[in-house]
This record gives sequence, C-alpha cells and structure tokens, in this order.
Amino acid sequence: MNSKPKPGFFETDTAAHCGPTAKGEFARTLTMTDVVTGWRQLEALRNTAQVHILAGLDRAATAISYAIARLDCDNGSEFINHQVMHWAADRLTFFTRSRLYYKNDQAMVESKNNHVVRRYGFHYRYDTDDERAILAALWEVVCLKLNFFTATKKPNGWSQDANGKRKRLYQSIIPAQLTCQILMYQDRLISESKQQARTARQQTGIEIKAS
Repeated sequence: MNSKPKPGFFETDTAAHCGPTAKGEFARTLTMTDVVTGWRQLEALRNTAQVHILAGLDRAATAISYAIARLDCDNGSEFINHQVMHWAADRLTFFTRSRLYYKNDQAMVESKNNHVVRRYGFHYRYDTDDERAILAALWEVVCLKLNFFTATKKPNGWSQDANGKRKRLYQSIIPAQLTCQILMYQDRLISESKQQARTARQQTGIEIKAS
C-alpha cells in the first residue's frame, strides 16, 4: 500500500489588509498552500462576503494546475458555511476544518500569511478598486516567482540552543527543489494534471530538469 500523501491538500486562510484600523471595508488575500508540493496560491478579495470568497476559490482552482483534493480551513464564518461546503462538494473536494484555538493545525498556511503576504504586500491598507487591482497583479507575479523560480525545502523539526533560541531544521537528504519540479514528479498525480503543470512551466520560459 502506497502511504505517500496525495498532492492537492490545500490549507486555506485569509489575511486582512486593513492597515492601522479595522473600520470600514478593506481588501483581503485568500491564501492557499499545498502541504505536499508547497504550491502557493494568492487571490485578492474585496472583502470576505460569500460572493468574493467563492470567486476567489474559483480563480484559485483555475490557476492551480492540478485538482484541489482537500480544502482545509480555520473556523472563520467566511469558510464555515453552506456555500463553501457546496463549492467543495460540487468539485468532489474533501472539506475539513481545524480545531478551535489550535493555530498549529494550519501551520503551513499561517506561516505564508507572514512570510509571503506581509513580505510582499506589507501591512498597508488597501480599500479602493485601483489598490485591489494592483494587489491582484502583484499576487500573480508573486505566485509565479514562488512556484516556478524559488527552490524550497520542507522543515521537519526544530532545534534549540542553550539560550532557548529556536532554529528550524530541514530535510537534509532531499535537495531544495522548485515547487513546480516537486509537482512534476509526484507519482500520484494523473497524467492530465502533469501535462497542465508542464504547459504552465513551459509558458514561463524556464527549463526544469529531473533531479
């Protein structure tokens, strides 16, 4: 029996772009991270109303070059509702949620809110049509950079020195790879999904060789 985890398990969250105040309407970023391949998908939203959450999920499903097999979210009302559940059911996507007050249940996507969303989008407030359009264009470029041009390694634990400072440890026997390269050689992806990944890779103009 093959015990390897299946690609397509996406942890999902939203990050607020409210700046110094949460008053009024402001943009959100829908963040999705595949825990197996490391694929990252970011979508700019006007707010967390159902129509915008569903539209963001639709855009993400179109942009990701393979099927979303599982959607895992926190307990926010923007996700825990009939509309999102029906969205997942219509696509035969297994829908799960994290436990209350257990942030580590979504450690992968929570880290991306800091290391990706805040790194490139900062802590500014975005609340106009023009700002949201710029944010959407930014995320398109960032996703291209992270998924096709940035090598990554999976962490597998922590070390701690005498002063209590923690350091993340990474798998030493597996070399850093591009996310798209990891995706290309996943033996549990169907051939159609692999071909879509190859096409997306070729459109970037870069050449990926097997490791």
